[in-house]
Order: sequence, then C-alpha cells, then structure tokens
Amino acid sequence: MPKLYFTLLTLTGGLLLACGGASLSPRDIEGVGLSANSIANAPEERAFTMLIEGFAQVPMGRSNSCMQHLSDTTQASEAYYHNALIGAYLECGGTCPAKQELNSYARLAWKDKLPTLLNHCDATGPDPLFSGALAQERASFRFGDYILLRLHVDHLTRAANNNGSSEASAVLAEIQALAPRIAASMKARGLAEKKEMEEEAAKNP
Repeated sequence: MPKLYFTLLTLTGGLLLACGGASLSPRDIEGVGLSANSIANAPEERAFTMLIEGFAQVPMGRSNSCMQHLSDTTQASEAYYHNALIGAYLECGGTCPAKQELNSYARLAWKDKLPTLLNHCDATGPDPLFSGALAQERASFRFGDYILLRLHVDHLTRAANNNGSSEASAVLAEIQALAPRIAASMKARGLAEKKEMEEEAAKNP
C-alpha cells in the first residue's frame, strides 16, 4: 500500500494555488446532472469512481491546471494515487483539511489518519454530502478518498450557492440524494484497504 507523501508541499512552498471562483455555467449544470445520472445507474460499488471521473470533466470555475490534476487522480495507478491526490489538493485550493494541518498527517500512523482528518474537516464546517447516520459511515472510508471527495463536493456546493439559481440548487440536490450510494461505495473501498493493511501487518509483525 502506498504511503501518503507530502513532498509536494515543499516543492510548492506550501502555497495553495488559486483555482478560480466557484461557479456553475449552464454547461456545468448539465455536466453535473449527467454525472448524477451515471452514479445512479452504475453498480453501487462504482459510485465513488463515477463521481470523481465525472466531476473531473466539469470545470465549475476551476482552472485548467486544477482540472488536469483532478484528471490525474482518475488515471493514476494505486502506487501514485496519493501523490496525484495531493497535487490536486494543492492546485485546486483544498480546504478539507486546512492547508496548515496537512503536514501533520505524515507523522500519524495509518489507523490515525482518517479519524484526525474527519475531526479537522468537521471543525471547518458540516460535511455537504454525508449527514445524520451517513456521517458515521465515514469512519470506514479511505483517507485519500475522503479528501478527494470533499475537494469536489465542497467546490460544487460553493458553486451552486454562488450561482443561486433553481437549476443549480436542483443539480446539487441530485448529488446529495445519491449520498447513500456514494457512501456504500467508499465504505467498500475502505474496508478492502483495511483488509490489505491488516494482511501486510500480519506478514511483517
């Protein structure tokens, strides 16, 4: 299982690069709607993958460089997934976790990363997708998957609010209605990773 690297923080001087204002054009609204349809009709285990692949093609006011980094997260092998993720976080102006907290994860054991991330993200505001009972499901997610999900969904939420139209609100609601499917998909990925980590630990006590 690849480690989460933080060398990109050093390479960029720890600066978050501007990703442009969050906005939804009519074409963006159509693109998010198509993504929602794909998530709804795909096998449940592919819901998270369909979301990140679909949203990586919908700008919502994000820069070309940000979009390229997001595309990289959908194409990276497992060995490079986390590096691609951190590149996208930095380029797209991620806020979950806050930038100043990112370096602290390098010092944490694998089992402590996700609980710490959830605490950090919840301190900045409510999860825009998983609330109520679904919020508890997050404890089984993969650390990197949750950062990437929030990178997309936080931006969509800001873009829809900035747009203010009924169409923008409706397409955000479509994604939010799919939260149970997305959570189930992310939980399955997380449990698979946990099993792999436990098997590796058993081989190397």
